[in-house]
Amino acid sequence: MSALSETNDLLSALNSIARTLPDSLNMRDAIDSVRQQLLESFQPQVMALLERDSSGAWTPRLVEGTQFSLNTETEELPEPLAMAVDQFAPVLWPSLEGEQGLNEGSSSGMYTALRARDELVGVLGIETTRPVGYGQREANLLSGLADLAALTLDNSRRFGHLRILGAQNERTRIACDLHDRLGQWLTYFKMELERVSSRSDHDLELLRLSWEAAEALDELRETLRELRSEVNDQRTFVGEAKELIVRLERRSGLSVSLVVVNPGQTLTPPVETEMLRIMQESLNNVEKHAKASIVSITWNVTQGVGALTVADNGKGFERCQSARDNSYGLMGMRERADAIGARINISSDLGVGTTVTVSTADLHSKGPHT
Repeated sequence: MSALSETNDLLSALNSIARTLPDSLNMRDAIDSVRQQLLESFQPQVMALLERDSSGAWTPRLVEGTQFSLNTETEELPEPLAMAVDQFAPVLWPSLEGEQGLNEGSSSGMYTALRARDELVGVLGIETTRPVGYGQREANLLSGLADLAALTLDNSRRFGHLRILGAQNERTRIACDLHDRLGQWLTYFKMELERVSSRSDHDLELLRLSWEAAEALDELRETLRELRSEVNDQRTFVGEAKELIVRLERRSGLSVSLVVVNPGQTLTPPVETEMLRIMQESLNNVEKHAKASIVSITWNVTQGVGALTVADNGKGFERCQSARDNSYGLMGMRERADAIGARINISSDLGVGTTVTVSTADLHSKGPHT
């Protein structure tokens, strides 16, 4: 009777969890829902949910009370998480000592692999600092929650991949709308300001507004170029990259170098387009946040494997910041890489600079242009 009562309690808890999982396929909504269920069910002081990308590296999606970098190799995982990766049931660690867990102050923890559709999609670990830690009952509940969390995570990830790969038509439509509406209006506004200010040589306010209108029009044109940029049979990655660099240097004063190791080798257009988007986002981050003066870009395609490196000499950031909520621009770059089966690594040192490296698998090779 005691076992039946406990089973009924577990089923009730899992039913509650299933009903509150998000209908949205947005990754942030999915992670927020999993976090809320962990808090309600286990009251942990330490939580870590890491997603496994197509290259086998781990990216933190939920981190509280501990720290992870944006890309973590399996051999770098804490021992309990590494053990859980190879198991099909939660790993219960009733008594943690020293640095065994995710946080040296934890008394006990539970760790489980997240599998969906027979695929390892992530790993989850929770720990408590309470004297009375987790037991088998909590491990059983975590097992059921892990199945639901894995399915939620996998669904949102798959939807994100489809959204990224299918976004080009929408980008083109938005670019056309901006050009036809906002672009024409800004052009008219700028010309009228120039006309009026030419009659009033001493009206500095009109001159300032005219300059600001010109700057706004330039920014809009750059946005349109980025929205429309893509790689196809007529437009190469290298050609698009060179045009982007010229415009960036002209408006920002940055010194940007591009080294192309094997000019005759290319990848398929969809893959190179996503690599171009990652480069755009990297350069946008440098321009807006890095306070850098020099950027070095290297593009290398060798025997079907593509590698892109963007390095700057800016202010950099702390390693642990890559997993925080304010780094969703970096997460977006990683999702683009994951959508094409590539691996991205972002390394940074305060006062030294940041380096973004992206490498593809060899199944996307196209060979040299003809």
